Amino acid sequence: MTIDDVTLSILCWRQRDVLCRTLVEFHKRGILDCFTKKRAFLNELTDADREIAENFGLEAIGYATNTGIFGGVKGLAEACTSEFMLLVENDCPPIVDAETFVSVVNRSVDDMRANDCPVFSLRSRRLPGEKFDRRERYMRNFQLEQPLAERPELASARSQSIWLRRLVEDWRKSKLIGCALYSEEQPCLRHPSVIRKTDNGNFLTSSQYLSWSNNCLLVRADFMRNVIIPRVRTHPSKVTLNGHQDIEGVIKVENWWRKLNVPMGQAEPGPLTHARWAEPPAN
Repeated sequence: MTIDDVTLSILCWRQRDVLCRTLVEFHKRGILDCFTKKRAFLNELTDADREIAENFGLEAIGYATNTGIFGGVKGLAEACTSEFMLLVENDCPPIVDAETFVSVVNRSVDDMRANDCPVFSLRSRRLPGEKFDRRERYMRNFQLEQPLAERPELASARSQSIWLRRLVEDWRKSKLIGCALYSEEQPCLRHPSVIRKTDNGNFLTSSQYLSWSNNCLLVRADFMRNVIIPRVRTHPSKVTLNGHQDIEGVIKVENWWRKLNVPMGQAEPGPLTHARWAEPPAN
C-alpha cells in the first residue's frame, strides 16, 4: 500500500517529545511506510531534531530560528513536489490502521480531483480531539436531528423534522452550517443545500460554511503556494501568534476565506485527531 501523490508534511516547534509520540503512532500503525515522500519542518532546527526525523525516515528541513506556523507551512509547501500535501501538526496522531488510512487518503484525493476541491479535512468527525469547538458552536445554535456518535449505530434520530424550524435555523446561522459535519450523523440530510455526500462516502461543502484549520489538512500544493501563502504575505494581520503570522487568523480577516467560496471536503472516517498530552483514543 503506497500513497504516491501526497507528501506527508509534519510541522513542529519545540515539544519534540510530542513529535516523537506522534511519529511512533504513525510508525506503529504502519502508516509511514505508505508514503513515498515524507518531510518534517522543524522550527529552531537542531542536529537532534534532524536525527529524530531521519530515524523515522523523514527528510528534516527548517531554520535555526522560529518562523512560526506560516513560515513552517510555507517551507513545506515550497519543498513539496507532489500534487498534494498532507499537513499535520506535531500533535495530530493517526487513530486508524494503515489500510484504512490509505483508503481514506486515496478516496479523498479522488474526490478532490473530481470536484476541483483544493482542501480536504482528515480530522476525525467522531474523535476530533482537543481544542475543537465546532461541535459546541453548532449545538448552541441548532437542535440536533441525529447526533453524531463515536459509534454510528448508537446515533438516534428525532422522530419528526420540523421544516419551518430548520429553515429559520439555517437562515439565521448559515455561517455555522459546516460545523454539522462534526455534530450530525448525516449532515447532508440535515443541510442538503450546503453539504452533500460523495460516491466515495466523504462529504463536500464550501469555505463559505467551514473555516480553515492548519492541522489534519489534505491540500493541493499549488493552491497552498499560489493562493494561501500569497494572501498571508500580502495581507498580514495585526494579531500574531508568538510574533508570527498565523494562517488561520489571517485568511478569515474581512471574511476572505468565506468569500473565496472554494469547495472543501471532509473525509469519512477522518483518520487523524488532535492529542497533545493524552494518548490518542482508540478507534
